[in-house]
Amino acid sequence: MRDRYSHYSPMTVLSGLLSVLIVTPRMLPAQVDPPGTNAQTLLQADPGYEIPFLTQPTQPDELIRAVLLSLRLARPELAKVYLDKVLELDPDDATLLQLRDQFGSAEFLRLARMKSLQPASRELLQRMNGAFQQIGADATRVSALIDKLSGSTRDRRDAIRALRDGGVFVIPALLRALGDPETVDQRDLLVFALTQLGRDAVPALLGALESPSNETRSLVAQSLGRLGDTRATAYLWYPAFSADQPKSLRVSARNALKHLSGRSAEATVSGAAAELRRVALEHFRNEFAWGAAGENEVHLWTWRDDIGTVTVTTFARPVASLRVGLRLARQALALSPQNADSQELFLALALAHEAHGVPWDQPLPVGNRTAHDLAVKAGPEMVERVLELALGHGNQAAARAALQILGLTASGHAAVTAVSPVVSALNYPDGRLQFAAANCLMNLGIDGGSTGAGRVVQTLARSLNNSGSRRCLVIDPNEQRAQTTSGLIGDLNFETQIAVTGRDGFRIAAARTDVEMIAVNANCQEWALSETIANLRADVRTRYIPIIIYGPEYAQVDLQRLAQRYPLIGVTEEARTSQFTAAQFRPLMTRFFSQPFTASERDEQTQVAAFWLAHIARSQHEKPFDLTPAEGALFAAVTNEDVAADCLAGLSAVSTPSARHRLFDVVTDLAREPLTRQLAAVNLAHHLRRYGGTLKNEQREAMRALAESESDPFLSTAFASVVGALKPTATRVLIDLRQYAAPGVN
Repeated sequence: MRDRYSHYSPMTVLSGLLSVLIVTPRMLPAQVDPPGTNAQTLLQADPGYEIPFLTQPTQPDELIRAVLLSLRLARPELAKVYLDKVLELDPDDATLLQLRDQFGSAEFLRLARMKSLQPASRELLQRMNGAFQQIGADATRVSALIDKLSGSTRDRRDAIRALRDGGVFVIPALLRALGDPETVDQRDLLVFALTQLGRDAVPALLGALESPSNETRSLVAQSLGRLGDTRATAYLWYPAFSADQPKSLRVSARNALKHLSGRSAEATVSGAAAELRRVALEHFRNEFAWGAAGENEVHLWTWRDDIGTVTVTTFARPVASLRVGLRLARQALALSPQNADSQELFLALALAHEAHGVPWDQPLPVGNRTAHDLAVKAGPEMVERVLELALGHGNQAAARAALQILGLTASGHAAVTAVSPVVSALNYPDGRLQFAAANCLMNLGIDGGSTGAGRVVQTLARSLNNSGSRRCLVIDPNEQRAQTTSGLIGDLNFETQIAVTGRDGFRIAAARTDVEMIAVNANCQEWALSETIANLRADVRTRYIPIIIYGPEYAQVDLQRLAQRYPLIGVTEEARTSQFTAAQFRPLMTRFFSQPFTASERDEQTQVAAFWLAHIARSQHEKPFDLTPAEGALFAAVTNEDVAADCLAGLSAVSTPSARHRLFDVVTDLAREPLTRQLAAVNLAHHLRRYGGTLKNEQREAMRALAESESDPFLSTAFASVVGALKPTATRVLIDLRQYAAPGVN
């Protein structure tokens, strides 16, 4: 193997070695710079510090050679001096590009990783990468390198090395050249050059498959096949099997698929569509493996006709998945237009794409060519299937959009059957979706006898006083471990509750409406883990609650197999520290949960919930709602002046004696607003007339005293209505009659 320093002249090496031999002990500094030293200080303190070179390097390339040689001589402190001098020269982008071409990118990456050379080595690498973004992709420079591809073997090798060092930054220029009619004779060389860039070129080449040029797409497909990266497989199914694509492209894409997976020979059009749907569903679930789990951004390359090549844009992972998933779903629909699964998935991704990023308290975009109107035209039956798909795969944006549309278009009968996905959404472990489902059902005009009516009341009641907190149920037979896990999850802004057995955990999760996550230990007992998971997924009340199974490291493979059998399940190791738990749980929480409620969202939900509860109270349904579960929430929300009127109306429809006494407490609370007290009195009178009952003697006398002493005529009248609703005795009425004196009449 050729020595990587063979480009040094023999005289340079010899002079360096001789200078080392004549250097005195005083001239040999320690390997680690003393605190506070830098290049300038060392030079001023010891002019002989740079003796290893008889002729001092002054140019950037000479200084880099000095850096590399100093490292070979075990003089890292001297290497740092020379590296600092490189930065002091402030080389321009062209010089940085020349240095990278001359020494290779690997050398500068190695220098950047050496702590003894930091931060100068890192700064140099960053500036060099920036230079390649600006100059490495320059069309003129790439054009010159492309011309060298047709030259001698050495020219071709040098050009390929320069292009490879340019990395993804040269790809746009290469693709532009690939589509240039004047480069027809060089296209094989261009494809070869693309393949020499390695797998880092794959994302940009995937974007080039959108080119309007069939020739370019065919050559890109060839390049993808040669690169051997299976990430390209999903993007090749459509060009390989679509009858709308030219034969040359179909052949290139099928050959690439054969090389990547060996499956193209036996594949069919319907099979290709199924593969596209499978990957699109991964994107729909936000489970596509873009790269490292901790990376929150994705660089997507797309084709731009105006510049004749690809450009890169950075997106958050969920947004990138929605864009790519929609593209793949569109292709699946094109291959199998009559397939119901293809239709539903495309509509679901279209709705999710438009709904993502729209605040939950704002309406979706409407109008011609919007996904909203596309769904409206598709009809409620199709939208219900989209909702079911969204719930099953955890896409809250698509589910929210479907619920909003169903509230406008579906009939009440269609939406409230026992198997309706709208009813299922009432049990989804996300407060936003539960509320959206309740709002949808109320818009459909359900009554108290409809399926899900009780859950609607519970959801509306909880939304009246939404604090934005979330609840996690921890199922663990080990008390100490359960407490530790509960505390660590609590640090992630969850309220926690512990169940010792799987049976108890299921009972709690099924009874409550606010459990948004379940953490189950692998050693779950009474039921075992598999039985607990199966039961949680079989019951409609717990079917969509995300489950995180935590267990020892050695059991992770088996736990992953179990998780793959059910939706909305993640697996992690047992908690050790709060930092470890956050690192393990946070990616799963990002996948399962939407952002916390904003203050404006909570206000909006409170007002809508109060409106619907008041609407229920005033409705004359043959099968009325039971508002008893909402009593406490209605009373607590009366302090909110914006919804006090609706909450008092809701309380008037709760038949319990406690509701009657709570209304009385509001009437007699002098600290409340006069209007609130007046409305409470009106609703108390209504409650007494509707449900009968009475007040205690002292309460009756207090109401009479208020009615007789109140100077505000509106309040006095409201208080008097309560006195009248208490059905006073004939004697009491006679006393009042005798006390009456008509104005101006003796």
